[in-house]
Amino acid sequence: YSRKKVTYYDPNTHNGDLTLHHKDEAYSFQNEYRILISPTKNEPVKVKLAGLNKISIVIDTKDIENLRVEITE
Repeated sequence: YSRKKVTYYDPNTHNGDLTLHHKDEAYSFQNEYRILISPTKNEPVKVKLAGLNKISIVIDTKDIENLRVEITE
C-alpha cells in the first residue's frame, strides 16, 4: 500500500511520470489525501464503505482549527 497527500499538477506544462497520487490542479481545492491498497495474488481487495454522506461532513473554514478526528475500529 502507499499513502500520502495528492500532488496536484498542471496538465498543460507537466513533463514527467504520473502516479495514482497525482491529480489535475483544477481539483486542488479538494486538498486530497490518498491511501492506495494493491491487491495480492491479482485478486481485488474489497473495502466496504458507507455512502460519503455517512463518512463525511461539511464544516465552516473558521472551525478547522478546532477540528478533531477520532478513528475507531
